[in-house]
Amino acid sequence: MKSQPRDNDTLKKIFNHLQSSRVVDNNPHSYHVQARILHTLAENKPGAEKVDLLNEGLDLVDEGLAKERGGPNKEMLHNKKVEILGDIDREDAEKFAQDLRQKHGDGSGYYTLAKLDLFGDENRTQALANLDKAMNADTYPPEAVALRIKICLDDNYENYEKLGQLARELERSDFRKTWERAYRLAVVYFINGDYKHSKEWFTESHRLSPKYLDRKVEYFWMEGGSRKEFTGSVVSLTSSEGFIQSNSLRGYTDRIYFTPSRQNTDVELATGLEVKFELGFSPRGPQAFELDVI
Repeated sequence: MKSQPRDNDTLKKIFNHLQSSRVVDNNPHSYHVQARILHTLAENKPGAEKVDLLNEGLDLVDEGLAKERGGPNKEMLHNKKVEILGDIDREDAEKFAQDLRQKHGDGSGYYTLAKLDLFGDENRTQALANLDKAMNADTYPPEAVALRIKICLDDNYENYEKLGQLARELERSDFRKTWERAYRLAVVYFINGDYKHSKEWFTESHRLSPKYLDRKVEYFWMEGGSRKEFTGSVVSLTSSEGFIQSNSLRGYTDRIYFTPSRQNTDVELATGLEVKFELGFSPRGPQAFELDVI
């Protein structure tokens, strides 16, 4: 298999079968098998081809990990990721990345280094520096843009206009769609007031994400280093769910969900009350937190 090209017909059939096996239900073993094949293919491949195969394998493992809550399947995928990262020699990778960009205008090598920095060394600053080098090349993987958006949101980066530019760039490219990438696009579009695109990507992230993440919030709207506050009226309330109509989100007409049991207010919540709240985002959409009756 090591001598086979990536576009070999037999491999295409195998990969198509593996991809089909995880369309309806999550199949962690399919990610592991496909990543293992790509890792094996990369062993005897030259330069750019090797980088592309390793990048593809790492992206697949990350996609699989994002769907696992824990247990042996997550450990299996994590071990494969460590194995692939461990096969990348730092010194060789840096030299190759430099040559690839100088001779061919290709930033793929620096994208590999950025992933090595982030997932291997946990050095976010260096990862961003290598993403800069990747994205200053003539060509670079669209996944480099997706990785930059991830790091920025994880670090509560508040230049949402810049993130909006990155989101539009990513959407125009032929990038690999995962629930996490769809989710981050939705968050960035929402904060930038592009509610139409945001709703489309929230629909996609909800469709692709594991059900246990349905209302799990990873990101909040930040301002000045703190969670931004909004105001609105409670328009619907039951024991299990509530909805707010916000008057401080210009142009946004949909109701915002909140979980009543998670709120700790001095005044008992009821429909018609004016409240202030913080805004987070789950794969399903915007969600209100820390309600306080005005």
